[in-house]
Amino acid sequence: MGNPEHKIFTMAFAKVYPMYVQKAERKGRTQEEVDCIIYWLTGYDRRGLQEQLDQHNMLAGKRVLVTQATEFMGPAFCEVFVEQGAVVIQSDRELSTPGNAQIAVQEAGEFDVLVANLSMLAPSTPEADVEETEWRDVFAALVDPL
Repeated sequence: MGNPEHKIFTMAFAKVYPMYVQKAERKGRTQEEVDCIIYWLTGYDRRGLQEQLDQHNMLAGKRVLVTQATEFMGPAFCEVFVEQGAVVIQSDRELSTPGNAQIAVQEAGEFDVLVANLSMLAPSTPEADVEETEWRDVFAALVDPL
């Protein structure tokens, strides 16, 4: 069934669809014929296909603040939001430092979406051996900034 690491498997359907239509038209076929094949393959009707196409740029023009943008899932979040048409505001402030969450929000200015990407190195202490200070550090990094 092909190479699942190929770029086509990571592309949004709404990005691939116009390429299908262009290729079909170059071969003397119509968009309606492409749509009929897609309906048959996917089970979508006209409305379902349009919903898939409309989802591609759901964030077009929206300003998205991603906290700790260089940590954990931050880079992936930023990439996906840009692909969805968003203006991404990246904050690299360490949010476990008191006051930094408020500063990050103030520095961002107006935004429509907040992605609280909180991260820390995973603790390696066995659960039974975790001391109060280690629990406090985890909460300081992953709960308190919220």
